[in-house]
Amino acid sequence: MEEILIFAKIHLTEIKLYFFYGFFFSSFFTPIAIYLGRKFGIVDRLSRKGERNKINERPFPRTGGLSIYLSFVLIFLIIGNFSRQIVGIVIGSSIIFFGMMLDDKKGLSVLQKFSIQFTGAFVVIMTGTAFKAITNPFGDDMLRLGWIGIVFTVIWIVGITNAVNIIDGLDGLAAGVVMISSISISLVAMFKGNLSLSLLLFGISGTLVAF
Repeated sequence: MEEILIFAKIHLTEIKLYFFYGFFFSSFFTPIAIYLGRKFGIVDRLSRKGERNKINERPFPRTGGLSIYLSFVLIFLIIGNFSRQIVGIVIGSSIIFFGMMLDDKKGLSVLQKFSIQFTGAFVVIMTGTAFKAITNPFGDDMLRLGWIGIVFTVIWIVGITNAVNIIDGLDGLAAGVVMISSISISLVAMFKGNLSLSLLLFGISGTLVAF
């Protein structure tokens, strides 16, 4: 906890700045995303009787994620950390984003959606991001995962992608959950002294607040 407070004190101005960046970018892009969704017919259908996760009384644009994605990319470019891992995360998330946008527009089969999600996950792994170890609950050492870590990483990325999609039925629900997650992970990044990742996550948090 002390490490986080020290980190926050040193980089408080940058943290607030990137949070503002995210808020500003999202505020700017959201109306544009809504307009594009309506213009190109990327809208959610009306809720049907018996559906619990949809309460739409009129067609609603499904392009809100576009404003979050564009804000995310701009924040990434402003930070300027083009390390192999960060670039891999951006490329992998872009593959998943555009694939799911295509699904919103045309409707993809389950196999097609999973293929896109697994492709994005493998890009992330191939650029060096994967679970390598976990804390040993029965001791103070770390348990090395080896190749199992790759499997866990793929399952985690694909699982989180679909979990967020499932809860995306009420206004602000998915965005709120992801924002809390982003702040939580940013605290871990601060504890580890990873400035670029913490700024990126605080920027995403600002994006989600505006959204």
